[in-house]
Amino acid sequence: VTEPLRPIRAVLGSGGNVWGSTIQDVLTISSHGWTRTPCTRCSPGQQLGPSIYPDVWGGVGDALSKESERTEFEMRLSTVQSSDVTLTMLHSDEDSPESTDALDALGMPIELVSVLGQGGMGTVFLGRQALPTRDVAVKKARVSGGKLENLLLLEATIAGSLEHPNIVPIHEIRRSEDSEIEVVMKRIQGTTLRDLIGTSFQEKGYLEKALTVLIQATHALEFAHSQGVVHRDIKTQNIMIGDFGETYLLDWGIAIQMNNLSSFQDGLVGTPSGMAPEMLSGNLKDISKATDIFLLGSTLHEILTGKTRYQDDGPDLFREIRRSEPFVYSSDVPVELAELVNRCCHKSPKARVGSVLEFREALEKYQKLKNASELLAMGMREMKVAEAIIEQPNRSKLERTKLYYHIHRARFAYERALAINPSLSEALTRLQELVNKLARMLLDEGNHEAAAWFGESSGLLQPSIQGEIEEAMERAALIQRENERLQNIGKINDPKASFRTRTGLGIGLLICSLLMIYSLFSSQNQTLPVSGEQLVVESLVLLVVVGGVLSWMRRRIVATPDGQRAFVGVMGALGGILAIRWTCSSFGIAPGVTITLEKFIAAVAFFGSYPAIPSGAVIGGLCVAGGFVGVLEPSLQITSSAIMLFLIITLLARDTYYALQEGGLKKTSPPEPSSSSKR
Repeated sequence: VTEPLRPIRAVLGSGGNVWGSTIQDVLTISSHGWTRTPCTRCSPGQQLGPSIYPDVWGGVGDALSKESERTEFEMRLSTVQSSDVTLTMLHSDEDSPESTDALDALGMPIELVSVLGQGGMGTVFLGRQALPTRDVAVKKARVSGGKLENLLLLEATIAGSLEHPNIVPIHEIRRSEDSEIEVVMKRIQGTTLRDLIGTSFQEKGYLEKALTVLIQATHALEFAHSQGVVHRDIKTQNIMIGDFGETYLLDWGIAIQMNNLSSFQDGLVGTPSGMAPEMLSGNLKDISKATDIFLLGSTLHEILTGKTRYQDDGPDLFREIRRSEPFVYSSDVPVELAELVNRCCHKSPKARVGSVLEFREALEKYQKLKNASELLAMGMREMKVAEAIIEQPNRSKLERTKLYYHIHRARFAYERALAINPSLSEALTRLQELVNKLARMLLDEGNHEAAAWFGESSGLLQPSIQGEIEEAMERAALIQRENERLQNIGKINDPKASFRTRTGLGIGLLICSLLMIYSLFSSQNQTLPVSGEQLVVESLVLLVVVGGVLSWMRRRIVATPDGQRAFVGVMGALGGILAIRWTCSSFGIAPGVTITLEKFIAAVAFFGSYPAIPSGAVIGGLCVAGGFVGVLEPSLQITSSAIMLFLIITLLARDTYYALQEGGLKKTSPPEPSSSSKR
């Protein structure tokens, strides 16, 4: 760069946006490089805004109007290393006339607009500050000069040293144009805890709200104690509730620093209506953190009763303070809170609650237990409604729905109460009663599975009811098994379920019988119509044809267990006959012997087909008889076999006919069979 640049200034801040960033430094860029210097127009931590730098042009993109100036700035800016800062471009002229108004506002006096309130030592005004523009509270001594101003200065020094969200921040301690000490602080708008007591004492939710406010105030007091400061004037008037829910502990006018008692004077100070006994001596050495504990108890007393702890005036008031006897509260005051007040307000400081933290934890515990008690009451209300429904003899479907609704709401309330307060024995007792009552009701209704589930999920069943549930479960299992057995029997004997089995087997065996008749009369040799080789071939044909038919109908045949047994028996018999014929043919055994043996095998198959084939037992008997004829009188082999096959065909045809009739394949019903045919 050969030509000098006009100095360009920028502000380095910690925020991500231009306005509202916390100002850190000012960056000046010129032909000679860049420098970083502290901001001279603002106090540390102040936020960037138009009142601080009214000569800001805007963001980096709109910083310079001329392209040449923009390029020059970007060249100089490239020398600045990457930093976690916000860069805001400002006008290049350091003595910008637009900034004179803000500069002139520096040092301007605060305008006092009106009186906000008065106390024993001073008056608080509403002040209007020019820079930054805002309303503030300005406290001044009621009498300028002397002791009151010294006390005001001491109060401001103590309060200003306590930086805490629940303590009003001190902005400035200054002298006015009249040389009066002014304490400038944040203006708080809202109501005091005493106002809340006066307007909402009888309203629902009042106690919870008031306790929450007091709990917030204890945070400020606990912090003050950690810094060695004792407040000495805690009361409902000095606890402020802001319009946005914030809480402040006010008026540190008589607070003392325990490690600097020499800076404070002895004397009787405080508010008599809630004063601790040791404060009557006026001796600072008698004051301790326990004094503030007493005052917390007095404040809680007023929250609970709506009245200050001491109501007397004159000498009786101080005698009452000195005695500090336990207070007897009415029955509508929670016992836990009544005991806490009397512990805090014990005459002896050593017998009081040990710390602000312990006091606050006691309040929080009460709130927690109060929620548990409310849940317990809710559960009892729900069970009362449920019991009224249980007593009704005939409950409708809607009433049963309502019953379970209220029961489950009661159970939820009891369980939540126990989760909050495990020592709440009444909630546990009520929950046990609910569980066992519901289990008993479910058992009486025969819903033992629901009773068992409900008992297992709670783990609170009585041993007697648990035993009844187990017995009911065993009975149910037995009944289930018996039902399955009866269903199986019904399926086996159901005509519509078994007719396919009988039809398929009947057709297959009919084919088998017809083929055997054909083999008997197909030869001219009446002495021995078939050879061993022919028997083997015929067995193969039988196995293929009959086995094919039965296999094709397999799904229908095996629909019942009896059908399955019959299918296995027939197919096994066909396989066995083929094996015997092949064996006899191989060893030269006479065909007559072979036919005799296969009759016995067929008998076994038919016996096993009953009841899938109703005549299976009779046919099996015919096969056995035929086998004995072949053994005893071989000459009658052909005749006996023909008669046997004729009878078998007749019986199988009858079974198949009735199976078709029972299966509903014919429109007309068959004649009513005799008792013997039924059997």
